[in-house]
Amino acid sequence: MTATDAPPELEWDVVTLLKSRDEPVTIDEIADQLYDTDGTDDVEAWGDVHERLSRTDLPALDASGVIDFHPERGTVTLAEQRGSRLRNYALAVLFAGALGLLFAPLVLDVTALVSLVGLLVAAIGVIVTVVW
Repeated sequence: MTATDAPPELEWDVVTLLKSRDEPVTIDEIADQLYDTDGTDDVEAWGDVHERLSRTDLPALDASGVIDFHPERGTVTLAEQRGSRLRNYALAVLFAGALGLLFAPLVLDVTALVSLVGLLVAAIGVIVTVVW
C-alpha cells in the first residue's frame, strides 16, 4: 500500500484510463477495466469492485491529490496540477519573447546582442520548464 491507502497498481490503472480520455470517467467504467471476468459474468464480484472503488480506493486517491473524485456524480477526473494553467501561460509568453528577440536582428535593424539576449531568455525558459 502507498500513502494513499490504495494499491499502487490501482493508481496507475486509473491514471492511465483518465489520460486516455479527455472527459470524466465513471466509476462503472473504472470497475469494468479493473474487473477480470475470466469468461464469467459474476455481477456480485463486479459489484464488490465497484463498492471498494467508491467507498475506499477513489476517495483515497482523491485525498492524495492524484484524481478528483465526484461521488455525487459518480465520476473521476485527473486532478489539475496547481498553477499548471498559469505555468503554461508563462512559458508560452517566455517562448514568444525569446523567439521575438532571436529573430529581431533579421527583421529590424538591431544588433546581434538582442539575439543573444533572446538566446539567454530561451535558456532560462528551458531551465524553468525542467525545474518548475
